[in-house]
Amino acid sequence: MDYPATLSALKSALAKHLEVDALPPSGWNFLRRKDYVADYMIRPGPDTFANLVRQLHPFLVEAGARGIRASKDGESGVPPAEVRRAVIYSRHMARLAARRESTRTLRQLLFAGRTLTEAEAEHLLRQVGPRYFPADWFAAEGVPLLTHTSRLIDPNQPECIDWTLDTIIRFTWDEKTLDLPGAFQIDAQAEQSGKRLRLPRGEIKVRHGSVLATIQSEAADLARHYDWDEATATVFLLTGRPPFTPPIGIQSHGGFRDDHTHFSIELRIEPWVKASTVAAVYTHLQRMMLHKQTYARGERALALFDFIEDYRDRVIGKTWQELHESNIKFPWTDAATEWNQKHGKKPGCRYKGKRMRVDFERTWWAIVHPSGPLMPRSPRRSAKEQA
Repeated sequence: MDYPATLSALKSALAKHLEVDALPPSGWNFLRRKDYVADYMIRPGPDTFANLVRQLHPFLVEAGARGIRASKDGESGVPPAEVRRAVIYSRHMARLAARRESTRTLRQLLFAGRTLTEAEAEHLLRQVGPRYFPADWFAAEGVPLLTHTSRLIDPNQPECIDWTLDTIIRFTWDEKTLDLPGAFQIDAQAEQSGKRLRLPRGEIKVRHGSVLATIQSEAADLARHYDWDEATATVFLLTGRPPFTPPIGIQSHGGFRDDHTHFSIELRIEPWVKASTVAAVYTHLQRMMLHKQTYARGERALALFDFIEDYRDRVIGKTWQELHESNIKFPWTDAATEWNQKHGKKPGCRYKGKRMRVDFERTWWAIVHPSGPLMPRSPRRSAKEQA
């Protein structure tokens, strides 16, 4: 493989290697932010390329899961009719939630009985004041909740990066200005309350009784009552956008570790979803996670894996990585002799060293690093064995 020397060529090579049309933007940005791309550009080669692939894999799995949750064309296994049913159901739940007395009361108190546009909601969430002060404070001070701006100001720091005792909160609206001292103490109260307004993109620390804390409490109640995610319940309260209850909810767990790889798939399935749809979605996720359809290893392969791992631990006392770094050759011939003494009488179970190594490595990748096809080469052989 010729390893690319430019960023655009690298992105294309990674996408081709992973068999996707394009890399997830969040994954590429992560590689850039953590200097994995810079490390590759300094030392292009199989090791740095493999590291990029490993780091991208969780983003690929998540992108595949999002595609299923949002798909309306059935390409990822969910038929359009089932997606349509989920959309209609989600709209119905949103209508019920909008008629709740607590929802109407909150919107009347904060938004004059209406919902906000996306732009209004974004503006409100960017302001500092609603995180710390209640609605009646805004009314008493004459500060318009939805059209004011409020931010931290520190005379000693133009950008106000760090909190100090001199930090203030400045409100501006209609060519008016209101400065409130004691921002450090106010934020400490918010920290002590431990309340967080959950949003799809993260969390906002809020003080008990504030505008955003009031929204958080109602969002939490809605999430419990309608079995919603609290972040999407918050968006519903602000904008009226219905939280989507997918036919199949998906979560992936695990990741790459130094000495093994482990991923698991968690599915949350609406009871009316067809069994064939569940199978299709799982197959899609499995391909995203393992980069191929996997299968159970045979009994002989599993026995060989267990035998070699026990032999390495019992006879040599070193991990594969330690053998690799020390350039020590694994005694495959000796291991084959012991294996044949124990298992060689069974048909097809006798081994010579070279064939034993090949079969073991194939099974090792399948069990310890099941996404092995994503790796450009096996790192486990010593230089002597590769010669």
